[in-house]
Amino acid sequence: DVVVRDLVSGAVTAQLTNTQFVSERHVALSPDGSRVAYIEGPFEDSGDGSRLFIINANGTGRTAISPDTSLSYSQPAWRPDG
Repeated sequence: DVVVRDLVSGAVTAQLTNTQFVSERHVALSPDGSRVAYIEGPFEDSGDGSRLFIINANGTGRTAISPDTSLSYSQPAWRPDG
């Protein structure tokens, strides 16, 4: 799951995703902090069957950017202008 944590206490302050039977990884926060990009796929980090998603930092607006699971996706990154 993708969560937001307080950097001082380590407490979870928001849960952005709650997807069973998949792994969300390689999380990247947009430069303005309003959106999060992440990879969703099988529990093993092979890249096979993975998809790139973007979600708003408040947990709304989850959007699949790469619906084709036959490709391999990893390490999303934002351009400086978002």
